[in-house]
Amino acid sequence: LEWLAEQIGDELERIEQIFSLYRANSELSRLNMAASGKWVDVSSDLLVVTKQAVQLAEETGGAFDPTIRPLMHLWKLQQVAVSWSPPKQEAIEKVRRRVGWRLIEVRDEPPSLRKLAEGVELDLNALVEGWAIDCVRKMLSQKQIENGLIELGGEFRSMGRRADGQPW
Repeated sequence: LEWLAEQIGDELERIEQIFSLYRANSELSRLNMAASGKWVDVSSDLLVVTKQAVQLAEETGGAFDPTIRPLMHLWKLQQVAVSWSPPKQEAIEKVRRRVGWRLIEVRDEPPSLRKLAEGVELDLNALVEGWAIDCVRKMLSQKQIENGLIELGGEFRSMGRRADGQPW
């Protein structure tokens, strides 16, 4: 099973290279740094997850918003600090101009995305782990592996039955 673990690791590394917000050279980081107004060619994987995010944003009336990243930076939500204080209202208003799911356009052919305002940044982390689990499940199914429990970042997906024959 070492070969299988290696193949799963390779698949997760491929996904990380597309969606990581912590790697400056990931496909998503490069998109976030790209200028607005121009179509940016993207992989089919990035296109699919972005389309899911935009659809979810539309279905929730914007309660889910994949362009939230600039506000997360402003509010310092990824940092732990003893001396934290909320940002000033003027700063919030300024950053909000860069946030809004309608500021992203999706094109199927060729697969590409366009930001409609300067400074728009996508954060797809809410969807990527579940999507990555589905990719691993598909890979296992292609190898005729029918039973298993996949966990990634606290998200789970089961396939078939446990080793004792019981349902997961």
